[in-house]
Parts: sequence; C-alpha cells; structure tokens
Amino acid sequence: MSPSSLLFAAVLLAARRAAAAPPPGASPFGVIGNGAAGDATLYGPPGAVLPPPAAGAMAPQAGAPVAVSTMTAGPAAAAPPPPEPIISDVAAQKVTPFSAVITWTTDKAADSAVAYGPYAIYGSTESDPAPLPQHSVVLQQLTPGMTYHYRVLSQDEKGESTASADETFATPFASQVPPGINLALGKQVWASSTVSGQPSNVVDGNLATGWSSQFSNSEYIQIDLGAPQWIGGVVLSWLGANAQVYEILVSLDGNAWTDAYDQAAGKGATEQLSFAPVQARYVMMSGTKGATQYGYSLAEFQVISALPPPAGSVRAQPQGALPDPRAPQKFLTPARQDGIDDDAVFGSSAREVTIVDLRGRRVFQECRNGADIKWDCRDGEGRLVGSGVYIARIRTADGRTLYQSFAVVK
Repeated sequence: MSPSSLLFAAVLLAARRAAAAPPPGASPFGVIGNGAAGDATLYGPPGAVLPPPAAGAMAPQAGAPVAVSTMTAGPAAAAPPPPEPIISDVAAQKVTPFSAVITWTTDKAADSAVAYGPYAIYGSTESDPAPLPQHSVVLQQLTPGMTYHYRVLSQDEKGESTASADETFATPFASQVPPGINLALGKQVWASSTVSGQPSNVVDGNLATGWSSQFSNSEYIQIDLGAPQWIGGVVLSWLGANAQVYEILVSLDGNAWTDAYDQAAGKGATEQLSFAPVQARYVMMSGTKGATQYGYSLAEFQVISALPPPAGSVRAQPQGALPDPRAPQKFLTPARQDGIDDDAVFGSSAREVTIVDLRGRRVFQECRNGADIKWDCRDGEGRLVGSGVYIARIRTADGRTLYQSFAVVK
C-alpha cells in the first residue's frame, strides 16, 4: 500500500472512532435508543457487555442509527444549617446558699430561660426575652443544702427553639437563712398513708402534682428539713380534700413534738399560716378532721424560714410550770415481759393520751387527772400491737399539745 493510502486509512479509522465515542464529560454509559418512547438501552465503550433491554423495550438493530443522550453529575448541594439555635457551654456559676447564675452560649441571637427544681420535672422558670448569643439568668430564693436540677432553653426570632440536657448544681448550707425562704423544697417526706401520688410531691415545687392519704381523719404528713432551722410559718396548698381541723407540729429530734399552730376552721385552697419563730428540723401536718370523707390531699407543703428572736426575748419556763409529761421510753419490748421497757409511762401532767399507728388508726386513748397514764402496748381489745412505730398525742393540764413517737419491737 502506498504512503498516501496508509494515511487515508488512518484518518478514516480515527474518524470512525471519534464518531463512536461518547461526548466529553459524558457518563461512560449513556442512554441510547432509536428515538421511540420506551425504546432505550445502555451504550458502552467498544467491547463492553450491555445489559438486556428492559421489559417491553426494543433493542436497536445492528447497524441502525441511534440517538444518544447523556447525563452529567453536578456539584453536591451544601447541607442547610440547622434552623434551631445550638446551645453550648452550659454552667452554674456563683452558687450561694440562696442563689445561682446559669450561663450558656448559642450560635445565634436567642432569648433565655432556665427551668429548675429539686427534681428533673423542674417546676420553676426564670427567663429573659432579650435576643442574645451570650446568656446569663439569675436564680434566687434557693434553699440552702439542696441539689437542683436545671436545663436551659433558647428560642430565636424565627420561633425556632432548643433545650439543653438535664444538669445539676448544689447550694451550700448556710448558718443563717433569711426570712421567707421555702425550706421544705426537695426535702425528705413521710406520710401516714398514701392512696395516690406520693409524699415527695408536696415538696417538688409543682402544683400539678400532689399526695392523697387514705380516707381517714387521723392522717399526717411530715417533712425533714435536714438540719434545725428557724421557721415562722407554713403554706399548705390543698387539692380537693382539705383538712378542717389540724395541727402544725414541730420537733428537733423527730421524737418529741410541740404544737406550733392549731387550725380549727380550715378553708382549703391555699392557707398561709404564721406563728412565733421556733427552731425545728421536723415539721408535721397532723389532721384531726377532714372537710370531706376522702382524707387529705395536698399539692404543696411549704415551710417558711424566719429570723431567730432577739437574744433574751425567749422566755425561760417559769418557776412552778408543769413538768414534761412525755414518757422516757423510746423503744418498747412488751413481749419480753422482763419489766424493762414493757410499758410507756406518761407523767401526771398529762390529761389525755391518744396513740395511733402510722396509718392513723387509734390503738389507745386514756384520760386522767393528776395520775400517770400507762400504755402497755395493747389495743382497745387487749391484744398486743404489732411491731412498728406509734405516735402519742399528749394533752397537758396547762393546755399544751405534745407529741412523742415509739418503736415497738415484739
């Protein structure tokens, strides 16, 4: 073959290959067909094995002209930024017995709110509507010696909101608590009985929760403040079944109780009761008569702090005052019959002694004038009571009401 013929053959081969190749930038496999709807198969480079035509489609005839369509991949779209604020650097700072400062940061301007309380259901909220990226909210009137749960919440100007995870901080104890503080918040609580809710609900700061006793008149609920505190009142937020006649009792040791307030005409709803400042660790609401037949139901039981009385203003017991009638025994073991702690003996200044179990059921009552009153751990039918804790209410000849508890061990 002559050089000119070779050159012509090479140019022709190059032209055919160029016509058969996909366009620059096209996918190695394009969509080809003869132009009819539904008539499509894949096209590949020379030597590629092509998949069979789809059901109902016609494969192009060998040597038939085909129409070629290609798809090119564009750049990936960037993910949109999250619409809600992003919270970071949550912290409790400047924590005192009565206050704390909660701080955090958001990635955009947003308002500020802190939900807080002694439990993770919170119950109280402090907020600031100013839209800022740096947030600071002050919590005040906190209770000393308390662990608080909290979380922060922020909402931007478009209404998008977010909240942090649950966090905690603890307030230190204080040697002197200012007046007006609810000392009961988050403290330990006991009750004579429970039919709905739970006793701790009355100190969670949430009026939507509560506690209900059995359907009985003789029921009580008691709070342990954790340490002796000066108190000057209580706030009782009743639910449907309030007490009509009841007492507020206080104690330093949970054994010897003193009457701080007598209520003879309870009205329900919210009752704010004030009394002379007294130092106490334990505070009890002891019901005598309910306003309904359904026992007692409380949403909140607040114990309010008070300043101690001025030095010298607390009067000593006058000369000739009646002696304390409470029994010296704390543990009773009647089954032993060994003459030691078989009975509880109340002094001659006691005029009436009533003893109930922790469910409020009366097991003993006796009245005397000028003689000791003895309880031999038997009920009104002469049977030994079971092991457990029993509470004695003692009315004295000079009008006082005292309380005392016993542990009976058979």
